[in-house]
Amino acid sequence: MDQTSTIVRVLIRSEVDQLNKDIADFSKQIVEAKKNQPVDPKIKKQFSGYDGSHRLLVKMIKTRLHDPQSFEHDTTRYMTLPNGNIQVFMTYRGKNAFGAVVRESVTAEFDLSGNFIRFVE
Repeated sequence: MDQTSTIVRVLIRSEVDQLNKDIADFSKQIVEAKKNQPVDPKIKKQFSGYDGSHRLLVKMIKTRLHDPQSFEHDTTRYMTLPNGNIQVFMTYRGKNAFGAVVRESVTAEFDLSGNFIRFVE
């Protein structure tokens, strides 16, 4: 290796390291900004304070399960849509017809009052 290629590699490594630091800083800023955004009370009341599940979506899913008592909530996330509604994504576990516990996911749209609009494919 000649001296020029070594210098180029050092410079590139330095630039990559700086870019990685900038990306990490930017990611932290995004997380902080999201934490500081107020949550609409109409949205907040749709979710359980205990496990974060969407109350109506859980009820709807339990009615479709082979064994509703086997329902176990995993995670729930939501995003606000441009039309003002929210789209809720939930993963859960429950027993199928053979008694095996399976993990499933569902996405549904609700209005701000918590009324079901539709399931999203």
